[in-house]
Amino acid sequence: MSLPSLPEEPLTISAYLLPDHEPMPIVPSSKFRDWMDEIHGHYAYRCLPMLMANQRGWVILNNTRIALHWNGSNKLSGLRIAYLPITAPKAPCFSDRDVGRLLIV
Repeated sequence: MSLPSLPEEPLTISAYLLPDHEPMPIVPSSKFRDWMDEIHGHYAYRCLPMLMANQRGWVILNNTRIALHWNGSNKLSGLRIAYLPITAPKAPCFSDRDVGRLLIV
């Protein structure tokens, strides 16, 4: 059995702006992430949306003013996020997982 041929046009990835949020720049980047390799058991590779986005070689730059404190713990409580005054009402950053990971949505 032969494999299907690849599409002639490049595949695209779409990003959508959430209502009431400022747009964040999307820029080209390496598809390799050292921090993903350094996590015990390569746990970060289990997040399929993040893995797929990284493999496409793009990164979203945060334009929200935040202060982060990570104490090195692999627990949710190990990461603290503080929004700096001007951006607090629309800040799209949170952490809902372990391994000191910050999600920007």
